[in-house]
Amino acid sequence: MKDIATHIITLLTDDDPDEPANNDIFHRFWILRQSAIACEMPERLYKKFLKSLHEVLIGYADERVYYRSNTIPPLPVYLLIREATSGAKPFCQYVAMQKDYRELPDSILEHLHIQRLHTICALMIGIHNDIISLPKELHREEDTMNLVKVLQQEHKTSIKEAYMMALEVHDNYLKEFLVLQEHLPSFGQWQEMTRNYVQDLGIMVADVYAWHTNDTSRYVNGGYVEGEFNSKQ
Repeated sequence: MKDIATHIITLLTDDDPDEPANNDIFHRFWILRQSAIACEMPERLYKKFLKSLHEVLIGYADERVYYRSNTIPPLPVYLLIREATSGAKPFCQYVAMQKDYRELPDSILEHLHIQRLHTICALMIGIHNDIISLPKELHREEDTMNLVKVLQQEHKTSIKEAYMMALEVHDNYLKEFLVLQEHLPSFGQWQEMTRNYVQDLGIMVADVYAWHTNDTSRYVNGGYVEGEFNSKQ
């Protein structure tokens, strides 16, 4: 996974400018860079976007340790890894490309208040995935990166009780998001745009939740999604 992450970043930074021959995952990332260039994504935002993507890929590598050993991680470890592997943080950076949010200065996008909102978005989306895919993951070994399983292990309790705990964890993050949204710092001339940006972060979370719940194949017991792009055909 770390080798894959390194290869992907070289494609995204143009250290490897050649278009991959196969229509595989590497080609998709090459196309992503072309899209970023085409929409004139500011370099400072693109660098943030790449950093977030790299953290996702390293998170995938870290979670493999637990998958391969069929081990459930401690809660603090789970939260660190899930924040990355939910894949939401790059989307938080991508939201900054919508409307006129690309004009928001780094002093706002990197403010601790906004960064915490990004983290909460990532954790909520990860928890959505865990709860919705739980029926499938209960029937498969090595699917150990699931909050319900983590809480069951932490508290030595039943799956049902752990499930209710997971819902409570999610709802506490949602409450925190709403409090932070309601009490933004003073950002002067950028206040209204920042408020709209944070609102769109919440819309993003809701949209991903809708995608999770509307999928009829990925999250059902026994469901598995084949790779969409296997060849030039």
